[in-house]
Amino acid sequence: MLAVVVVLIVAVVAALPGAPLAAVAERAICTVTTQTACAPVAYAPVQPAGAPTEPAPPTTTGDTGDRRDQEGQTRDDRRGRGEDKAPDDPSVDGPASDGDSLGDPVPGTTVTEPQPPPWQPPDAGAGEYDSQRAWPWDHAKKVLVEAAANALSGKWPDASRNLSHYLANTGEPLEQDVNRILHDVPLFQAKVDEVRTSLGEDAVAQARASGATGPVTFPISTDWLGYDISPDQSQNWFYALGKVNYNLTGQVTVYPPSSPGGPWRYSVSTAVNLKDQYNWDGGKSTNIGPINVTDEELARLHRQGLAREYRNQGRSDTSTTEGSVP
Repeated sequence: MLAVVVVLIVAVVAALPGAPLAAVAERAICTVTTQTACAPVAYAPVQPAGAPTEPAPPTTTGDTGDRRDQEGQTRDDRRGRGEDKAPDDPSVDGPASDGDSLGDPVPGTTVTEPQPPPWQPPDAGAGEYDSQRAWPWDHAKKVLVEAAANALSGKWPDASRNLSHYLANTGEPLEQDVNRILHDVPLFQAKVDEVRTSLGEDAVAQARASGATGPVTFPISTDWLGYDISPDQSQNWFYALGKVNYNLTGQVTVYPPSSPGGPWRYSVSTAVNLKDQYNWDGGKSTNIGPINVTDEELARLHRQGLAREYRNQGRSDTSTTEGSVP
């Protein structure tokens, strides 16, 4: 029954002007029915008579999704002062960052956890919501995309969920399972552990310089850092999120040597806070199996008021990294 519905939708969309998604759907159906990868079908977009000229979407650069965090960064880079740092923007969280991830230390082993610093989407997205007219065939295209999102729920559950929320057209923030993201993307977890280790070493250096003779604890709130989830790390989270911003909040306790000349110890306990603006930037495309889907088709749905960009957010459980410095 689903196949029949999709075929009918495709027939409607293909009969309408300006329907690149029809080519995508036709190629997909051909592939399913013949069990081979079929060649793409070219459609020449034509504006219907009397249709207003739509403004061009924001210019964006190409993006293959293959960016990697560079190895061999300095400690400041790892803490968000290099290329990983997210742009400074007005606040939607706590007070503005002063550029130092460690707050003022207090004697003992506990402090009040600070809030994350300000965060806003690092780009403007697809443009103004509901700023263009939606034609009947645009509604048909949305139905086709919804069917595709449902069909992907078994293979890429979070990508399907996030796309479905976009199509639900509410614009409400959506909670993400950060614990599962860290589990499914080990390189992301390794990057977080690297930041924790750097914070522990910095805290020891400050405590040692201050002449601390007992345990002291620093509050932690890092800058917003950037991480690219690539398709080879997790296709599900790549299509669900792609590039994310994350921040660590918590504390680090430093213990002076228990005997003269011994090592200084640290214990870093932090949670990972995640933010990501769900949007589709024109000028990029994604290969899903034999199908090439352009971001512009999905971005138009936002500008036509048929879907809406929103904020993905979440927080992990608190975890601890311990270490020592000679």
